[in-house]
Amino acid sequence: VQCNVCNTKMTAQELEMHQKAGCEEQSYVCELCNELVKSREEQHHNLEVCSQREVACPRSCGVNVKHANLDKHLQTFCQERLVSCKLGCGLSIPAKEILVHQQKICSNREVHCLQCTSELMAKDLQTH
Repeated sequence: VQCNVCNTKMTAQELEMHQKAGCEEQSYVCELCNELVKSREEQHHNLEVCSQREVACPRSCGVNVKHANLDKHLQTFCQERLVSCKLGCGLSIPAKEILVHQQKICSNREVHCLQCTSELMAKDLQTH
């Protein structure tokens, strides 16, 4: 007899076991991305190819995202992505730290002089 999927010739008993074990040429529809995948490629598809598989952010922010959304996460949402300080100091800071940097650390942040109530940049306070 012969497997009607892979055309391999075998005994009837072998065919029964072959079909129970799953012919490597048999295809299935991936539950995540709806692509048709051969059984022999299942592990590779699930771990490396499927666009809807969950992956950990490579910046170690602790978030898992669908592989198809990884670029958007890295560019827009990842708290470990570097963001340029809007105050013009020239530093790039992880997004999770940018507010603290701009409010308390940046040398270009606005501060009030306690003696004359002028507003000036933090870097200019000592020479003021």
